[in-house]
Formats: sequence, C-alpha cells, structure tokens
Amino acid sequence: MPFPGGGVYLNMERYLYPMVVKYCYNQNARLIENWCVDQNQKPLFRLTNTPSGTVPVYVNGTSFNTPMASFLVIIERSDSMTDAEWLAAAINKYEFDPKKIAAGIQAQKE
Repeated sequence: MPFPGGGVYLNMERYLYPMVVKYCYNQNARLIENWCVDQNQKPLFRLTNTPSGTVPVYVNGTSFNTPMASFLVIIERSDSMTDAEWLAAAINKYEFDPKKIAAGIQAQKE
C-alpha cells in the first residue's frame, strides 16, 4: 500500500521472516538494527512487527472483541520515489539513523 511522500507498506505473516532475511541477503545487503541496507549503507527496507491486540467485530447488531495476530511489516521505497527522496523519508519518517547503521556494521566486523 503506497503512501504519498513515503514508502510502501507490506504486511505479512511472521513465519515468512526467514524468507525476508534471505531476500535481503540476496540483494547483497545485510540486516542492521531493523533495516536491510545495501553495501553503501543505504536503506532498502525496514522490517518491524505490529503489536498484537484486539479488533472490534460487529455481527447482527452485537459487538465483541476478537484477538488479532501480529504481522511482519516491511516498509520499502515506492517506485514513484527517487533514491534521494527515499533516503530523506527513511531518515525523517521511519527512524533510519545512518550513524547507528555504521556502528552496527562496525560491530558485525569485530
């Protein structure tokens, strides 16, 4: 689902996590913090979890709450954005911190 001026949100079942990690590595990238970053330390996508909770359901005038499972949420660059726009959105909207990424890469090397 694209958002104006932002990324594309993908919600998926949590059991797909290993495939998402493999996809990241297949892009010659790595996971640092909750970001898949390329060799130039630029963000490809962000991986998070939605909290589980309850959802109100209305059936025949009766309401009740039903449990909602948590999902993996991937936020990636929309095709309508340039790389520079995606980097700015990642930093300003999605908490991408280049300093944390650089520190995470350095920690993986040690």
